[in-house]
Amino acid sequence: MSDAVITLNQLDVPKIRELISTGSSSCVELTDLFCQQATGVDEKMTALAFFHPKAILRQAALVDDGHARGLNHSARLEGVPVALSDNIDSIDMFSTIGSPLLEGRHPRWDASLVKRLRDDGAITFCKSKIAEFNLGQSPEVSNPLDLERQVGLAAGAAAALVACGIVPVAIGTQSLGSIAESASYCGVVGFKPSSRLISQSGVFRASKTLEQVGIFSKTVEDAALLAEIVLGSDEQDPDTKGVLPRPLLAICKEEIPFKPNFVFLKTPDWVDMDPEAKEAIEALLEELADQITIIDLPESTVQSKEWHELIVQAEFTQALETQERQISKKPPKRIADMIKAGSKITAQEYLRALNAIEMVSSSFDEFFDRFDCILTPSSLGFAPLKSETARPSSLANSLWAVTGMPTISLPILQSSKGLPLGVQLTGKQFDDARLLRTARWYLY
Repeated sequence: MSDAVITLNQLDVPKIRELISTGSSSCVELTDLFCQQATGVDEKMTALAFFHPKAILRQAALVDDGHARGLNHSARLEGVPVALSDNIDSIDMFSTIGSPLLEGRHPRWDASLVKRLRDDGAITFCKSKIAEFNLGQSPEVSNPLDLERQVGLAAGAAAALVACGIVPVAIGTQSLGSIAESASYCGVVGFKPSSRLISQSGVFRASKTLEQVGIFSKTVEDAALLAEIVLGSDEQDPDTKGVLPRPLLAICKEEIPFKPNFVFLKTPDWVDMDPEAKEAIEALLEELADQITIIDLPESTVQSKEWHELIVQAEFTQALETQERQISKKPPKRIADMIKAGSKITAQEYLRALNAIEMVSSSFDEFFDRFDCILTPSSLGFAPLKSETARPSSLANSLWAVTGMPTISLPILQSSKGLPLGVQLTGKQFDDARLLRTARWYLY
């Protein structure tokens, strides 16, 4: 079993497809190994919200049957196990949105992105735990790199499942900076595509404006492939109207035409960064000296965290109304306080915040006339101990959440104890392919 575990930790999407397509392993055999990995590893990590090995193996048997009949030749995710955050509906799994108020909730249909995964041969492997209603710190989930440490914000458990090899890829969502921060803490790739590219029909959104889908993976290429599969126009989600298919993976693999230029955005919370993490970032900036310009965050964007908080509070009550029929118990104090705070926000305040984030988003366009990417730390430090207070999310992550620009966190740096620290690249809105190509060049 130890050899199998080592092998699973090294498997990415192309390797899984190769094993199945060449007959080196059946989908059932390979999936059974992933199930054994999940059963053994998660006893200490406790990242799984729903996991049913028999149902998973039934999916694998269908993949093998389709393969035997020659039906899976075009399936880009044939037999690939994918984890889903607990706020993404999948008809074969309970989805409680991380709340005991919705215990036993069983979706009637798949989220649109889940249907697209299935259509391309993926196996919906498990649900990962999230914070209640996907807001705040991830529940008591242990970081597989150090079981005494945290995994980050709401989607952290999904990143942990990839880090320990339970699945090669996972999909979660964020309304703040969960994708980048959790990827940083767990040492994996975390890609958040541009907003409004991926349908969120069947996804619980704590904030209809700011909730965005993200992907955790071992490689940039796998993140590009999954994003390419799940993005596109969906009549169930008007925000995606007019979104056309994009060859993200092909462009990601292209050679870059010239050496990229970066801008490092120094935010006011730079002074709050962990000293060792700051030292690692400064060393990185020295290495990139001939390719990078360092500037302070524009004054017009400093309030992004306040706008973010106001918009989420205002929209959260509306989001809960979609689940109202299934909520029979009184919500806990933290949730009740958020509802109360949201009810006090006036329409004028809410609209002012929405207008502000639109202006900020457009103000970054000029950056990409001069630079290929904006570079920032993915988190303000290494994964904290579970006994410590959670570290605040960085101002940069708030900024990328409200602007909706694509970001990717790359596991590049390490502490003296071997803890990972992600470096985040941010690209121009809807220019995701260029961002992925630059990220692949930078990482490899």
